[in-house]
Amino acid sequence: MILIKFYMIKDGFDFSSKHSFLIPYNELSKRIMRNYEKIKLCMFAHLSKRHEVEYTDVDYMDFLVDNELYLKIMLFLDINHIAIIKNYLEIHPIYKDKMYFICFSENVDRLGKCIKGCNTIAMDKSTIDEFLEKDYIDFGNEKIDFPTI
Repeated sequence: MILIKFYMIKDGFDFSSKHSFLIPYNELSKRIMRNYEKIKLCMFAHLSKRHEVEYTDVDYMDFLVDNELYLKIMLFLDINHIAIIKNYLEIHPIYKDKMYFICFSENVDRLGKCIKGCNTIAMDKSTIDEFLEKDYIDFGNEKIDFPTI
């Protein structure tokens, strides 16, 4: 398991030596941070019901879907990852149509300004609530205990 250290301050910005996240300071953001790995696993399980999904070894992307599309979960905008991905796409423009970014609808425009012409999938906050209301993750015939913190 990879530990991600999140930082928040009142106005929603933070700068650290490794990551700079744009995070709104509210209860939902705190809940997402505490349960980020569960949300990521729930998305994996949800996508697996309709597609072939695997974790990818491509830097800064989370999933490979149907052996052709890369997904990155960006519920919070990580400015460092955005800069690295933007530079990567400038060097390798053939991947631009293969990379999709999952973010909240209020971040779609902001992400589009940072990575020109990127493909985004807007996620509703109610989906996060659905993932977190259960104390398990459903993988087809199997249920894995994963309580919400």
